[in-house]
Amino acid sequence: VMQSWAGGYTDRGLFKQLSEIAVGLDPLLFDAQSVSTVMQSWAKADIKDVRLFNRMAGVVRQMTYMLEPQSIALVVNACAKAEHRDDALLADLSDVAQKLPPDAYMPQHVDTIVNGYARLGYKDKGLFRFMAKVTTGKGAEEFDWQAVAITMNAFAKGMTHHHSTRTVFRHFTHQIMPKMSEETMTQTSISIMLNGYAKTELREAKTVERLCEGIKRLTKQEGAFDVRNVASVMHALATLDLSDDSVVSLIVDQLLLHPVESLHAEEVAIVAWSSAVLALPDPRLVDYLLDGLEFHMPNMDRNFRRQALQFILSCELDGLLAKSTRVYLQCHGEAPGEWARRVFETLGGRGEKEDSHKPSRLQLDVSETMRDMRLEFVEEHVHASSGYSMDLLLSDQKTTIEVDGPSHYASGTRTPLGSTIMKHRHLHQLGFDLRVLPYWEWDQLDTKAEKQTYIRSLLTSTPSLNF
Repeated sequence: VMQSWAGGYTDRGLFKQLSEIAVGLDPLLFDAQSVSTVMQSWAKADIKDVRLFNRMAGVVRQMTYMLEPQSIALVVNACAKAEHRDDALLADLSDVAQKLPPDAYMPQHVDTIVNGYARLGYKDKGLFRFMAKVTTGKGAEEFDWQAVAITMNAFAKGMTHHHSTRTVFRHFTHQIMPKMSEETMTQTSISIMLNGYAKTELREAKTVERLCEGIKRLTKQEGAFDVRNVASVMHALATLDLSDDSVVSLIVDQLLLHPVESLHAEEVAIVAWSSAVLALPDPRLVDYLLDGLEFHMPNMDRNFRRQALQFILSCELDGLLAKSTRVYLQCHGEAPGEWARRVFETLGGRGEKEDSHKPSRLQLDVSETMRDMRLEFVEEHVHASSGYSMDLLLSDQKTTIEVDGPSHYASGTRTPLGSTIMKHRHLHQLGFDLRVLPYWEWDQLDTKAEKQTYIRSLLTSTPSLNF
């Protein structure tokens, strides 16, 4: 009865009666399948019944010896859907899950369990290590592209930079995907996988290139990629700085098929930020995104408004607003940049708590060395028109040092991420004499004298960055 009602029309009165019955039943009357079905039914019906879920959680904890991968996955998924976090239950389920034989799990069990824990915000390193072991023990014949994509996304969401996540990604990248046919790729699986690489900041260039070939094949069909897929693809290529001009052009063509009013505010912001990072000069895209920002920016949250401003800044610095500026001046009496910054300020842009930038230990060490050298500078200076915070701005108000730690680079590499490249490019275009201090060069210095010599060399040498 519960399953049939949960699949369509929801009679809340019936669910309330069934809840009263279920809560009053002897726990010994339940088996693993029935208790997981009860929890799944309420989750599917979108009914949050804390009393029932607490009761069912107690029942599950009394029958851990009966649980198997399917029932664990169903219970975790139901809790995640209902946003019901019970730490004691999750701890017990994790303990049971890790004691079951790895070959008892199917890929869908792994991604459901890992994704459920991720959605509930429950960080369990032991469980993730075990699930990584389960995953890496399986061969290509047990996966399709969708299963690979969902599993990658679950690990990326749950433990973004944990070694177990990197292990799973390496297994899929080097052991599973090469044995899979490109013909069975789908738009959704490609966008999810690219999103996973972007989240984990793993720059697997050859695999991304192969996924881009899949995009080229699929975009032969008009409207093949919806806006969410377009945003995911562009965001991944921008984050990892792995732009393929032909793919980006095809994706932009897919985007322009959709009226800007049909997009979600975050989709407009993500595409705008991505086009800024990739420095896309397509005037069609610029006008499209300006229209999208005019329509959606008031509904964006703070972070998405920041992305919108970076797009406007990029267009201004790249000279892409000449035509659009004339149109905006005629229609609104102000240029796009002026309008966007006014909206940003009106909606609570600057001066909020989130604007405070905390220097890293690396930056504090560099600034201490510079003070010992009697150099005058300001830390975390916020440039008024761009909103960028500069790590160390010298007294000449022109020379700025960016202290780039590991978070500025793709995981395990010395290749800067797209956001870092864009900031460097923008600061250079704004007229600053930019000097970049990579963390690995500073880490090699032991004495104060060595560090001071490095700073002198950094400030007197010709910048090597190519913009």
